[in-house]
Amino acid sequence: MVHVIEARNLPAAEAQGLGDPYAKLQLGRQRAKTKVIRKSANPVWDEEFAFRVGDLKEELLIR
Repeated sequence: MVHVIEARNLPAAEAQGLGDPYAKLQLGRQRAKTKVIRKSANPVWDEEFAFRVGDLKEELLIR
């Protein structure tokens, strides 16, 4: 289980200084994405994702 809580002080993605951030997670071939938080540099997601773990040698990638 992966709990994505929040991000802080994200760089501006638009001229207005605020973006529409989300997080992408990947473990092997499994992928997940948080909801988009509109116009925020400090998004709070508080979302949980379940991944099947067969080989603990794989790396969890969060972007």
